[in-house]
Amino acid sequence: MRKLLGVNEKIGTALSGIGEKFVYRVEKKSVCHVGEKVLLGSVHHPILGVGNSERGNPFLERNQNKGREMPSRYNVALLLSLSLLCVPNFMQKRFNSDKNNVASCTNLEKVFLLRKDEIKEGEMVEVKVNGEKDTVLLVKIDGKYHCVGPKCPHYSAPLKLGILTKEYITCPWHDAKFDFKTGECINGPSFSDIPTYDVVIEGECIYAYFPKEIDNFKKKHICPCKDFCENKTILIVGGGPATLGAIETILKLGYTGKIIICSKDMYKPYDRTILSKNITHYSSSDDLFKNIKLKEDIYYNRSNIIYMNNTLVENVDTELKKVYLDNGTILNYDKILITTGLSPSPSPIKNVKVENLLTLYNIEDYTKLVSYAKEGSKCVIIGSSFIACELSSALKKRNVHVSIISKDNVPYYGPFGEKIGSIVLNILKDKNINFYPDMYPTDYVINDSFFKMKNKNVIHGVKLNNGEVICCDFVIEALGCQPNSQLLNSKFKNDKNFILVDEHFRVKDASDVYAAGDVCVFPYFITGEARAYTVAMPLHRDATPPRCHSTVMPLHRDATPP
Repeated sequence: MRKLLGVNEKIGTALSGIGEKFVYRVEKKSVCHVGEKVLLGSVHHPILGVGNSERGNPFLERNQNKGREMPSRYNVALLLSLSLLCVPNFMQKRFNSDKNNVASCTNLEKVFLLRKDEIKEGEMVEVKVNGEKDTVLLVKIDGKYHCVGPKCPHYSAPLKLGILTKEYITCPWHDAKFDFKTGECINGPSFSDIPTYDVVIEGECIYAYFPKEIDNFKKKHICPCKDFCENKTILIVGGGPATLGAIETILKLGYTGKIIICSKDMYKPYDRTILSKNITHYSSSDDLFKNIKLKEDIYYNRSNIIYMNNTLVENVDTELKKVYLDNGTILNYDKILITTGLSPSPSPIKNVKVENLLTLYNIEDYTKLVSYAKEGSKCVIIGSSFIACELSSALKKRNVHVSIISKDNVPYYGPFGEKIGSIVLNILKDKNINFYPDMYPTDYVINDSFFKMKNKNVIHGVKLNNGEVICCDFVIEALGCQPNSQLLNSKFKNDKNFILVDEHFRVKDASDVYAAGDVCVFPYFITGEARAYTVAMPLHRDATPPRCHSTVMPLHRDATPP
């Protein structure tokens, strides 16, 4: 698997003896940075050692030299190190750095972690440092020690509970996978890396170098290299995780052409999955967005990015390479990526227009749902899969009376079968959630006089196929989703309207058209097809185009979802 961005900046050091005492021994050293990157590359520094070029910038690594052993004469080393520190222009030129990035020095401290006999081969151990203010994770693989951040950037899961292999740590919650040598997230639903720290061994003691302020997460670096794409336009339709993943990939490749994003959502990419997990009151939709957005707004404020919110693409002409917007605007593109995702399936009860019939798709839906989820209120949820079960649990925390109507005899029957579904059913019963198996609604009971709410019709009961009526204050339909693929011709879709793509996420029989995320299905060697939220996010890892100016796709690694 080819890596496009150097993330591992190993720094060697000249070590001094520590005597017999090893408890919390601290030694300081300095390291030179430009911006957020350590600018040592593979240029041998006689005191600080060698950067790892193996995972470096692909446009530069051909010219990088292999590291050499540290010289023993420290007077020569000192002179050479000072010469490098005093010539930032040389370093800027070698690394194609921006002129505004000026080299600066950050002090690191050498801190005792553990004795060698306190960690076993293949083990991960959390260690308190900085007076137990911070925590790091120490890993031992093949007799070597690696020190990284202890938490997954996605939801702060403790990585010590994850799976450790020869190269990676996999998060125990959502399968985000991190290279423990570099900290890079190479798979799963995380847009940040974990920090790494240089480890040194002195006798039987393990030390690592830390900055004064330790961060649990590390932002991904953007490749500063230039290419030949200035006159190209990549158009991305959609505003979810696959959109953000694509933007990161394109920028990491050094693409400097135009990127246009058309999203029907009023907000930039945020974590939709969290909406069904907790019912929390926010002062406004904007306040909620601030808490769940995937990137700060400044991330999109680049000269070559145009982000168009509240913009619906009605049609894509794949022959003329044009898109037609709902406001009458026509846009041209060189390559297009469709990441439009899914929408809730339509209601089984036709022509029902009431205020308290809800779905959960976006921030606006969530805000409306919270307004109904008052303590003591009654909710009926139609459906029994992920959204239904997660919402039922979240609503119970607000002391809402919840009833689930399921066409199956157990929840999650479709994805997991009866055995696991029975386990989930017992959990629901323990939470006093009413479960109606093998049932479906035949009608919603609406009264437009006595049960009026602000002069609008409301549902106050759900009639089931056995004739029973369940009283309620609001109804949530969680009946699955359908792809937002209306913008493409039917010849590019399967019988369920999902866009067909190959192993590189190229739309079949279309030129320069790609699709990613839930809107598409791609060949998966186990089931024949796959789509999922976690498939959308890894699209920005390790893209390997032959030349940046000839194509910025494919975005996918190997079409193998977690």
